[in-house]
Amino acid sequence: MRIIGAIVTGAVVLSGCNKGNDAAMRALERRIESLEEARKTATSLTDFLRRKVVALEVDSPPKSASFTPSDPAYQRIVAESGPEFLVSLQDVTAYANGFKVKFNFGNPAAADFENVTVELRWGRAHPGADAKEEALTQWADSFKTGTQTITKRLRGGSWNPVELNLTPATPDQIEDIQITKISTKSVYLRSQ
Repeated sequence: MRIIGAIVTGAVVLSGCNKGNDAAMRALERRIESLEEARKTATSLTDFLRRKVVALEVDSPPKSASFTPSDPAYQRIVAESGPEFLVSLQDVTAYANGFKVKFNFGNPAAADFENVTVELRWGRAHPGADAKEEALTQWADSFKTGTQTITKRLRGGSWNPVELNLTPATPDQIEDIQITKISTKSVYLRSQ
């Protein structure tokens, strides 16, 4: 009989606890639903902002370009003052304590440009998308920088060969050559 009394008492206690648990469970379910709605809103906002960033990247003109010695393809770079150049890396040769880099600057404009300033960075090749933070830090720290002025006139409507010097540099430090900025100081238009 004692066992039956204990079972009945336990059942009564458990049913009372169950009622309290039901209220707590409903409160938790409401909280989970609220958090799920907030997550959906945040995900929707993130997707919207991601699309906006992509649209801005597509709409904004490229102000820099990255080259490798093995790829002669041209890239479009828009100078600070607005003119556009098509730039390709043609050749890299050892020179003093660095390298002489030959670029082709395509000037699709009708105007000629002179005293064009080019800001450069050169360093090791990117370690890849799966690289660890330490490798990325070493890659970023490998870059050297320099600024050079092209004194010859960049003729409109033509390719203009240009030589720039990357010094100091070793062969493993010119795996990634970047033009980070182009500025123009002098513009020449033809008279009629």
